[in-house]
Amino acid sequence: MPSASSTLDGRAWALLLTLASLWGGSFLFVGVAVREVGPVTVAALRVGLALPVLVLLALPALRRLRRRDLPIGALIVMGLLNNVLPFALTAWAQTRMTSGMAATVNATTPFLTILVAPLFGLIEARGRRRLGGILCGIAGVALAVRPWDGAAGADPAGVAAGVLAALSYALAAAHARRSGLGALAPAVAALGMVAAATLVLVPAAMMIETPVADLAAAGGAARIAIPAVALIGTAAAYPVYFRLLALAGPANLLLVTLLMPMIAILAGAVVLGEVVAPVMPVGLALVALGLAMVDGRLFQRKRPRHR
Repeated sequence: MPSASSTLDGRAWALLLTLASLWGGSFLFVGVAVREVGPVTVAALRVGLALPVLVLLALPALRRLRRRDLPIGALIVMGLLNNVLPFALTAWAQTRMTSGMAATVNATTPFLTILVAPLFGLIEARGRRRLGGILCGIAGVALAVRPWDGAAGADPAGVAAGVLAALSYALAAAHARRSGLGALAPAVAALGMVAAATLVLVPAAMMIETPVADLAAAGGAARIAIPAVALIGTAAAYPVYFRLLALAGPANLLLVTLLMPMIAILAGAVVLGEVVAPVMPVGLALVALGLAMVDGRLFQRKRPRHR
């Protein structure tokens, strides 16, 4: 397996843009689905419908893998942190805000990752520039969403749920790096994680909501959106996620959260007629600046080459 690089080559950029498109569109599909189906049910169907596809994708690698080489415990934790909690929380948040706003709140993930990573012994969280980048990014999200402004359409409870989902994603990224899940075949890692999430979310949906009744009453849009988010935003996206994690590392992987809001906002405006506030691009620009400050590479001076 190639070691993770600190810079992005053409292949890594292609994977990054692909993942941003897959996940950016997922906010649109979830936004459509939760209008008629409960959020936990949407989360359960998202992983449950993706599971058979991932089984087929992972079969060749599973045949070459010995059972003792499969980190079952790490995959269960990954399923809880990267699927169960964020999928349910984000779906619930989208009952209280637009898909574009939900994707913008999700852009706090890289900054929360920087904050939690030292707890896993991964990076040294020091430096005024890094701290300034974190504050700049969080300020950008706050400006774009404006939870204090009722006219903006973002409910504070929905924003809080979105931030908790982002925190769960941040913990998942740190856990994946610490536990070495990037060494697994991408399809195998995705299958193990989604299987664990399915075993939790399906019973939870049955206990908390009424999935059968909701699906029976759902219209055509919801019935299309749910398989779409399962196949596109989960079955297709997570092998790309683990491949990019192995190729470029978790820091570069977080760049996807900057591209996702732009795709989600555009899709929400075109398909759902969601209103884009004039201040939202300014907030997203602050998020991009904040992550650039955290990353630091744009601020490094080029050293003169010596003969």
